Amino acid sequence: MKKIPCPITSDRLSELYTKDFLTDEKIAKLLCSEGYEATKKRVLRWRNDLNIQTLKQYERFIPPAIEG
Repeated sequence: MKKIPCPITSDRLSELYTKDFLTDEKIAKLLCSEGYEATKKRVLRWRNDLNIQTLKQYERFIPPAIEG
């Protein structure tokens, strides 16, 4: 079976995952809304192929700043 190439650049995919903290499922939904055929499994495959690090669940959570 032929691989389906990632429709966005590796920098953009990396930014969505590591800086915007979107999950693979949310990235797939975003790409589907833009007219691309994407699934959670495909997004995971693209991340692995492009060597984008996998974040742990606690790394996605940024607690609010404590004031006072």
